[in-house]
Amino acid sequence: MLNFAKVAASSDGAKIRAYLTQDAPEPQHASLTVAGVDPAGRNLDSGETLTNYYTGRGEAAAWRKDMPASVAAALGIDSTKGRPRYADLDPLFEGRRADNGEAWSRTQRTNSGFDFVFAPHKSVSLAAEFAASEAERRLIWEAIHRANDEALRYAAEDLGQARKGKGGLKGVEAGQIGWVTFAHDAARPTLALQDGAGGGTYLVDAPIAGDPHFHLHNFIPNLVVTEDGRVGSIDARVITANKVHELGAIFQAYLAQNLRDLGVRVGYDEKEEAIVVLDVPEAAVAKFSKRDRQVIGDAKRYAAESALEWDELSLDKKKQLLHEASAAGRLGKTKEEAREVWRAQAAEIGWNHETVLVSAPQPVISDAERREAAYDLAAKNLSREFVTAAVLDRDRLRVHAARGLISVGAPAGRKDVDAVVDLIERHGFNHEGVQVSLISGKLERSERVSNSLQVHIEQAVSEKARNAALDHSSDLTDAALRSAIAAVEASGQGVAFSPEQSAAIYALGGGGKLSL
Repeated sequence: MLNFAKVAASSDGAKIRAYLTQDAPEPQHASLTVAGVDPAGRNLDSGETLTNYYTGRGEAAAWRKDMPASVAAALGIDSTKGRPRYADLDPLFEGRRADNGEAWSRTQRTNSGFDFVFAPHKSVSLAAEFAASEAERRLIWEAIHRANDEALRYAAEDLGQARKGKGGLKGVEAGQIGWVTFAHDAARPTLALQDGAGGGTYLVDAPIAGDPHFHLHNFIPNLVVTEDGRVGSIDARVITANKVHELGAIFQAYLAQNLRDLGVRVGYDEKEEAIVVLDVPEAAVAKFSKRDRQVIGDAKRYAAESALEWDELSLDKKKQLLHEASAAGRLGKTKEEAREVWRAQAAEIGWNHETVLVSAPQPVISDAERREAAYDLAAKNLSREFVTAAVLDRDRLRVHAARGLISVGAPAGRKDVDAVVDLIERHGFNHEGVQVSLISGKLERSERVSNSLQVHIEQAVSEKARNAALDHSSDLTDAALRSAIAAVEASGQGVAFSPEQSAAIYALGGGGKLSL
């Protein structure tokens, strides 16, 4: 699954960073150092750094591992020297360089970047949280991290297009992008809090236990560096609903393969849009998918008891009150009690989890067989969508192709998606018992697709409509229509037909079995 949001350049960067780092204190400098350099000249992380990276709570931010040097230079960062410091992050959320606070370029940006959030199915999070050993937990977390990185590199081909001219009127130019990742291990109610009356609105996680839910926030600065060094903005027009679904599906495909490589038994969810861990029972998934509490209402009542007007309070004061109310037990169990609460909830349903590393066998198939299997699933789901739609955006083909690859993996990434789309376009698909072909065209400057059965249906309807319009066997005579009009107008009900209304009556009464 992928959710995304825009980050306004007018935001207070420190407040955005506080949300993404879950208000965790800045990591100690020791965890930002490297242990040495390997023969290839790459930095070697210390064991402490790796532990900090793959442990869930308060996990430190991490730059894109293969951050392009040109992007790092444009952002004013040195991504080769370990993890970001808070002082580096805060200005980035405001569209400013980390080293000197200046704007990235002369072009003023409305948005400083985008928050892409990749999340696995709840069963994956539960498999990690309730793993019998720390080693297994970290293996699953790393599988999620690697899927996140791979999906972002896939997305970089779409997002790495710098706009030319105002609003991109002169087209786009290919370039490089960067990102910084923040890992969260729980789903808590997300509160939209205003910073005082008339101030900006920021997201804050409620300080309560929530549910296990590992997800990764990726801040992608609204900056593209082209080959000649020009710094432009991301062409956000590519971030359509279909593109979001495609990227979410490719994340699931990468994650599924990473888990299969660990020997985890995986399968599709009910909608065939995400990967699930089969050895985590559905009862556990349901237990840890609770609806959000009405936290703000509880906090407002707590503030009123202290003679405070909630809407007038600053963001920092509201956060302070939330923590005070949580500590007082007014909001339910605190996030510090989460693991204790979660284990008690598992015991309530009799779930005693052991391991998901069961050495599940993996069939060995060729690339062609893998893509054919993905095509079969994509074709089935495409047919299902055409049951209620006559025309679809062409990008829906990529969504279904990516979702089809979840079951078999997408080691070639975009090439795999392209290959499955090509199979759909060349072979068509079975729709309502009929083998149909795709028909492409443009509508309102967008590429759309339909299918040959739909065209046949519309042609048949058109022919029937034409024949009905030519069939005057049941027309009313002019005399009958004049008599009916006169009778209504003489009925004493105050009805008088206008010339336009009379014309419509004659057209319908004498215009064949179908008239408009």
